Amino acid sequence: MKIVNKIISLILIWFVFTATASAYTISGYVTNNSAGINGTIINYNLNTTYSNATGYYFMNNLTGNIIINFTSNPVYYSNSTSINMDSNKTLNVNLLKKPTGTISGRVCSFPGCQIEEAVQIASNRIRWFF
Repeated sequence: MKIVNKIISLILIWFVFTATASAYTISGYVTNNSAGINGTIINYNLNTTYSNATGYYFMNNLTGNIIINFTSNPVYYSNSTSINMDSNKTLNVNLLKKPTGTISGRVCSFPGCQIEEAVQIASNRIRWFF
């Protein structure tokens, strides 16, 4: 009986080590209107890679249903995509540009008096002070 239990244990151990899921790769291009976006961060859990100058990226060792995040500089919207990694995949992503605007005005120290040679500092945060 002890021999049978040892054989069953060995078979179970062999099964656990040989029945691991296959890992797959994903690759593609990150673009905006067909132009590659350099430096996009492609992230899944702790796996991170970056797109190159043509927008190409590559990730490996992926399995199961995953969500991949694509994040570029503040000019573009981010994108998240859910995909089942049951084989090697190609995923091309088009990131849209965020709309831009223009701010104009003048700087005064008191009503009607414009400050000469004022320095403009650009920022993407706008605050109102009263």
